[in-house]
Amino acid sequence: MKKLSFIYCLLIALNSNAQNVGIGNADPAEKLDVTGNINVTGTIKANGKDGAPNQLLMKNSLGILEWGDMGEYKNFLTYFSSSTFTVPVGVTKIMVELWAGGGGGNFYCGGGGGGYVKAVIGVKPGNICTIQIGTGGSAANSANAGDGSETNVSVGSTSYSASGGGGAKYLGSSYSSPGLGGAAASSVTAKSYVFVTGDIGGIHTKRYEQAGTNLFYETTDGGNGGGTYQYPNAGGNAGHNITNLSTSATFLTQAGGADGHLPGGGGASGLVSLGASASAGNGAKGLAIVYY
Repeated sequence: MKKLSFIYCLLIALNSNAQNVGIGNADPAEKLDVTGNINVTGTIKANGKDGAPNQLLMKNSLGILEWGDMGEYKNFLTYFSSSTFTVPVGVTKIMVELWAGGGGGNFYCGGGGGGYVKAVIGVKPGNICTIQIGTGGSAANSANAGDGSETNVSVGSTSYSASGGGGAKYLGSSYSSPGLGGAAASSVTAKSYVFVTGDIGGIHTKRYEQAGTNLFYETTDGGNGGGTYQYPNAGGNAGHNITNLSTSATFLTQAGGADGHLPGGGGASGLVSLGASASAGNGAKGLAIVYY
């Protein structure tokens, strides 16, 4: 008899309030309206689907609850040398960031920083992505320095490239042009990528100072190498020279130009001052990051 009374009371509760059920709530506003804490020892499904590890319960664009990821890309790989990437199971798109190699410096100017590209590429599990990392340009003296080479990623017929920074150019008679920053190229017509040009290299400068009645200095500064996107200080630091002109060109300090820094920094210029010289820096190689 007690069992029948319990079932009867339960049916009454389910049919009241338009079949809303309240727990700790005498006036439920929803199908199940709980006032208080909920302890779940099993799992929670959203529309019949359970979530994967590290997923969160969230609303989609239709306002329906589903399990999803906070970010589209949960993993990444960094490439310092040319290689390949095999698309894992369950991955349908990847995002890549590319930095090209920086240009080399010469006696008079710094090399340009490598270009930068960021792109999203549609893929299928098992696709092979070929990744080519750009090399840095070689330094020179009174000559053209080497250009940095491109960093490229390709999947089938789709490819994106960040262009290398230009090497410093020698124009003769102790004149040069700084290396220009690298840009970008793509096989895709639609602008499904962004690119940022690398920084131009710096130039060689001189200045003269009088420190006393008969004391004169000549200060020579090389040009820094060009930086890259997100790494404005990737360019090598320039060489410098301070000369005492009052004592038959005595050199007080002298330093050459430094190599560029990863990723894709341009090499700094060296210098020539009163017959003395200090070498320029090489450009740095590029870098690629694949997010999936």
